[in-house]
Amino acid sequence: MEGDTPQVPVTPEVQFKVKSISQTSQQPPADSQTLSKPTLPTKLKKWLKTKISHPRRVSLRLIIILIVLIALSMGGFFVWKNFVSETEKTKEEKKELTWPDEFKTREEYKKYKQENPEKWEIWCEENPKTCEKYEKPHEELEEYKKTFIPDIDHYGDLIIDGTETMVIENKKYLQQGNVYIDPGAKLIIKNSQFMLGRGDIPTIHANIIVGGELEVDNSSIFPEPGTDKKMGSLVVVSTGKGGKVNIKDSPTKIHLLVVSDGAEVILTNSEMIFDIGGLLQIHGGKTKLVNSTIGAIGLTVPANAHLNINGLKSGDCFELWDVRDMIPEANYDIVLENSCILKDDFTGSLKHGPYERGWQFFLDPTSHVKISNSELRKVFIDLVNENVRFKNLKIGQPSSLKYRDIELNDITMMGQWPFSMMDSDVTIVNSDYLFLQPSGESNIYLIDSHMVEFIPREFFGTINFENSLWTNAGEIIGGERGHAMENDFTITGSLKIYPELRQHLQWKDAQVTREYEVIVSDNIGNPIQGALVKINDEATTTDIAGKAKFNLILNEFNYNKPHILEIYQEDELIAQEEVDFFADTPIVVGQK
Repeated sequence: MEGDTPQVPVTPEVQFKVKSISQTSQQPPADSQTLSKPTLPTKLKKWLKTKISHPRRVSLRLIIILIVLIALSMGGFFVWKNFVSETEKTKEEKKELTWPDEFKTREEYKKYKQENPEKWEIWCEENPKTCEKYEKPHEELEEYKKTFIPDIDHYGDLIIDGTETMVIENKKYLQQGNVYIDPGAKLIIKNSQFMLGRGDIPTIHANIIVGGELEVDNSSIFPEPGTDKKMGSLVVVSTGKGGKVNIKDSPTKIHLLVVSDGAEVILTNSEMIFDIGGLLQIHGGKTKLVNSTIGAIGLTVPANAHLNINGLKSGDCFELWDVRDMIPEANYDIVLENSCILKDDFTGSLKHGPYERGWQFFLDPTSHVKISNSELRKVFIDLVNENVRFKNLKIGQPSSLKYRDIELNDITMMGQWPFSMMDSDVTIVNSDYLFLQPSGESNIYLIDSHMVEFIPREFFGTINFENSLWTNAGEIIGGERGHAMENDFTITGSLKIYPELRQHLQWKDAQVTREYEVIVSDNIGNPIQGALVKINDEATTTDIAGKAKFNLILNEFNYNKPHILEIYQEDELIAQEEVDFFADTPIVVGQK
């Protein structure tokens, strides 16, 4: 039956051998003349019995036993000495070996392993995690590899520079790391499948940065899938000044394509649709879509430009559409011919949040905007040196916002309310699905609100929570060009962080000081005054309300590691808790 332990059949040969052994063990003793000669231990035993068993020979017997014991001890000493010597020799050999810091490709690793098997074995002992990366870099993708087995597997950034033209044709190509196409260089992907993974990238975005030219012809571009242990990647194509992207006859799963000043992008007979993305984000340059479909479109409203629309809905197909029909003073070009923008019809967990569908706008603070009775995914507002307050920003139901000459009246926002903040004091009350990107010395106050995405960029201020939530996504990153080189900020207040952040939050080269409040009470809920609160090397005592505060300085190495919080009353330990970055505040501790 299914599920039973399978029975291993015994071959006739094995059965015969088992039977022979059994029969032999049951045979009567053979005639004494056929017995083999006594072994040396047997002779020694008989000699000892006959020669030194007499009481007069007891001393001799003890001497012999002592000699035997000394001999055994000396043998053990020499064995131990030889072991120590060999161990020290191995250590010295390891010291003399030089290790490769990194391999540019899997092929380099395999070559090193083949040519230096002994060194490779010791290198793997010394560098187990790095070795595992090259040995089993895709062990979590085995199911996917049944359909996608790469012809070429490149680990690390792919840099195409100078006047080089790199052609990937008729290949399944796995790239783990960013792709840089420098000015003057070109990458052609033709009749191929191109999977882009994160490799060692700390953010979930795996980037193709186009300073030169990218040509995609009859090919697919798609991300490395995620697993329970590791988030997958999101493919982002970013164009610099002079960058050119030409995608034709290609079904891509690009999450985000950013068009900057001086860039040119053409999509012909193609699609740019990902499960949670497919955003064409326009900040400048020239863009044209012909017979193509995208998941979402994001349009910049430049300084002093006007936008006045009413009743805008998602799910539009255009025979011919020009951005200046909507934004007359747009300082960029985008034309859609026989092309479509998908309807914002996400359901379930994707219905609201950091996902891309329909219409989005990026509003300069000095722009003149009035949007009424419309359905939008996101509207980005930049706040610079401001002191402002917003309230009642809701998702999936009509909400309104007024800031300078920007009016959003009865807008149904489906995704997020995004704000970037530079050196500003911002208070947001009773609002949902906030996407915050603070910078500089900003001070942010969230009261009875819900933050769904948090990406600080060069942030050195404070974010204060009061009865608020943080769900879904975040990146606390430093040392990454184009993202943030440094982050060192403070979090205070009452905050509940949802469990998915333990996997979704990306952290590297950045520091956060988090202030935690502790409330200590007895077994019937009365506050305990004067309780000693200890964590790491910090100690404080509770006030009359049973409250105390302490700080943890957190980084990429300790943010998810438990710190032991201990509560003492009159030198008696009354409670103990594990605390890390994700702990809810206040921490309520009741006497057991």
